[in-house]
Amino acid sequence: MLNINHWEYYTQMPIYKYGPGKQRSSLFWIITGTSSISVKIFQMKNNMKRVLVFVNWMLMVSSSFAQSKTYSTVAIGKIPEGRLTFVKKWAYPWNVIKIKDGRFEDTESGTIIKGKVARLYFTANCETDVQGGYSIRYCYASKNKDTIRLNFADGLPAYANEFNIYITKDRFSFEPKIIYPQLTPNEKLIYRPVSSKLILDDNNYKTIAGYINAVFEEITYSSDKKQTAKKYYFRGYFKAPVK
Repeated sequence: MLNINHWEYYTQMPIYKYGPGKQRSSLFWIITGTSSISVKIFQMKNNMKRVLVFVNWMLMVSSSFAQSKTYSTVAIGKIPEGRLTFVKKWAYPWNVIKIKDGRFEDTESGTIIKGKVARLYFTANCETDVQGGYSIRYCYASKNKDTIRLNFADGLPAYANEFNIYITKDRFSFEPKIIYPQLTPNEKLIYRPVSSKLILDDNNYKTIAGYINAVFEEITYSSDKKQTAKKYYFRGYFKAPVK
């Protein structure tokens, strides 16, 4: 199975590295001994091959992941304040650590961060049993026309999964996006919602608060046409500003 983020990076990188806009060294021109027209044709064919390889990857990935949509009705109800106390807690970004002398280090680049580091206040208190189970502390809410999207994500670098809720008027759909580090050849995954319940504190979407309880199936179709299914859950409370 495939980590989509890694796939996008590694498949696009060769196109950018060797594609239009990148100059080869003068040694290349001497070795080829061809006219500039021949070289340009050669480069165009080379670039076209890479584009075709890239498109082929896209088709393979899209055929490996699928999802069925199910719409449910949003419930309106009062969320107890005691369930939303997580908004007072915070953490530093996942790639930042505080070292002994009080300064902060970016673990990705290995550099010391100058100045203050932002505190990321929690906007969710959710959990899932996907990939052994872990907590999700962040909900990102955005609005596009009549649709509110709630995007739940946390746990980098170990977990790159996302859990999305799309709300339109009084209806919503729950759509998990499970990211695995490797692709299993000739294997297809389908995600099917089993049940989902969404309670919103009110319908004033400047700040959105509520409770989600969703169960979904991950159905695997292998190359020998065998089918296996696993059930997972995603549940918890959230409170986030809508942007």
